[in-house]
Amino acid sequence: MNQLQQDIARLLAIQGQECRLLALEDDKERIPRMLEETRARIMRAEESLKAARGELKGIQVKKKELDLESESKLEAVAKYQKQQFDVKTNAEYQALEREIAERKVENARIEDRILEVMEAVEERERLVKAGDEAVKR
Repeated sequence: MNQLQQDIARLLAIQGQECRLLALEDDKERIPRMLEETRARIMRAEESLKAARGELKGIQVKKKELDLESESKLEAVAKYQKQQFDVKTNAEYQALEREIAERKVENARIEDRILEVMEAVEERERLVKAGDEAVKR
């Protein structure tokens, strides 16, 4: 009986080794696929990040353009206000008042657009940050 127990123990050990070998062979096939999938995810994340950075840059340029346009309107208001001191008739004064009011309304619209663009910038910055983290992971 002792010999039989030893044979059974050896067979069980061999069976354990075979199970381990089969698991390793499965890993050998599975790991390269996982690696390729991971590389593909990284590539997609990097492409998404690049696109988000491009959008962010475009939005920042738009904000600068709007800032310059707003500044231009404010300069026009200041110019018209200076001219009001030099006018000789009430009609000229009223015309300058209308111009000032129009420029202020235009500037208010521009400032609203600037706020919208700033919100878009914040959103894109969050996307870029999330993309950076995704690529790092």
